[in-house]
Amino acid sequence: MDTLESTKRCPQCGLTKNRSDFNHHRYHADGVKSECRNCQSLRAARYNEKRRNAGMTWGEFLPNRARHQKRYKAGHPLNKRLDLARWRARKRGATVLTLTVEEWRKRLREYKESCAFCGEHTYLTMEHVVAIADGGEHTYENVVPCCFACNLKRNGARTKKT
Repeated sequence: MDTLESTKRCPQCGLTKNRSDFNHHRYHADGVKSECRNCQSLRAARYNEKRRNAGMTWGEFLPNRARHQKRYKAGHPLNKRLDLARWRARKRGATVLTLTVEEWRKRLREYKESCAFCGEHTYLTMEHVVAIADGGEHTYENVVPCCFACNLKRNGARTKKT
């Protein structure tokens, strides 16, 4: 029984090998990757050779899906900024993350695309009325546009809801 648990069959080469011949993978049920190390190395070498022969850099050789995502994000900077803000909010412990791009655009129009504090029309950031660290949510009601200078001046101060 012990020999069955200490070995695994590689689907690429078809050989049964020791588990030590497989790289670790914490998300697989048995804790190791499906391919043995040798097969993974060969696959990586074939990929790199194909890329080099095509005369492409890593960025140019991305699969179609990744290339499409990269182009989309470049053409939609507001979506990219909102995704980043949502990621930061989740990282800081926000439990409600319902703010959409349309809602953020609506909020910008409400403030006439200017800072909620000084009225400047410079580079606007998303400021949370109740800070995420204090239990605030990443929602339409809890964000206002804020210029970079005012955002730095606030430095965690609370805002009167407008």
